[in-house]
Amino acid sequence: MGIDGMRHIGIYVRDIKGMAAFYRETLGLIEVANYTDSGVHLDTILKRENAKVTICKLVTSYGKQNGSGDMVELIEVEGDCGSGQERELYDPGLSHIAFSVKDIFDVYDSVIRHGGQGVCAPLIVKDSGNYLAFCRDIEGNYLELIQNQS
Repeated sequence: MGIDGMRHIGIYVRDIKGMAAFYRETLGLIEVANYTDSGVHLDTILKRENAKVTICKLVTSYGKQNGSGDMVELIEVEGDCGSGQERELYDPGLSHIAFSVKDIFDVYDSVIRHGGQGVCAPLIVKDSGNYLAFCRDIEGNYLELIQNQS
């Protein structure tokens, strides 16, 4: 009983092309699929008739090598896509996506250069000695960057 592993994190987005470019250019994610989907299953899930979505799947190099997992799935719904209310990091619900990085300063700067927003610049975590930073992607989703020092 239990799960076999983590497959992906799904993020509903307003601009799938811009978000895919952001994740490729700032984090080096690799696009492995990009397609449009529709049908009764989506009408049921999204509670709307004739639902149509575009899906872009991006993986880390580990996910590509492993053949599964380490995936961010971006989903753009055709038409109105919800309230888009501003969320704080500590609000109940999905908080953030954490990524292991090799050079936290480079990735953090890249996020900002590509239109993201800095939240907490890289700093050293006292107990572990690892570097940690928080930032936001171009649509406001929180990202945690962690650089292990071991």
